[in-house]
Amino acid sequence: MFLLDTNVFIRYQVAPEKLSKAIIEIIKEQENQLYISSVVAWEISIKTAKGKLQIAESVLQTYSEILLQMQIKEVAIIGQHTITAGALPAIHQDPFDRLIIAQATLLGLTVLTTDRTFELYNISVIN
Repeated sequence: MFLLDTNVFIRYQVAPEKLSKAIIEIIKEQENQLYISSVVAWEISIKTAKGKLQIAESVLQTYSEILLQMQIKEVAIIGQHTITAGALPAIHQDPFDRLIIAQATLLGLTVLTTDRTFELYNISVIN
C-alpha cells in the first residue's frame, strides 16, 4: 500500500519521465493499492493560487477524475494525523509533507516521493 506525495502525483500527470522507474512501475501495477492524502489537493490549490505551481493547474481542475481513473483512495485528515505531524522531529519544515509523513506512519503506508528528506523519518519510502 502506497501513499503518493504531492510531487509524485503532479509529476506522474505532467512529467512522468522525471520519476524513477520504480515509482512508475508501482503506480502502473494494478495490484498495488494507491492512496493520497487530502492535504495534496490543499497544497496544490494554495501553491497554484500563489503562482508557484502553474504547471499543476490542470491537475487541480481534474483532481477527482484523476483519482477515480487511477483508483487512488483519498486519506482524509483527522485529528490524530495533525497531532502526530506536530510531534514529528523538526527535520522537515514543510507542513504538507509533515502531514503525509504522519499519515504514512499511522497507517503503515510506503511513501512514493522524490523528496529525500522523507528518508530521515522512520517510515518506508521509495524514491
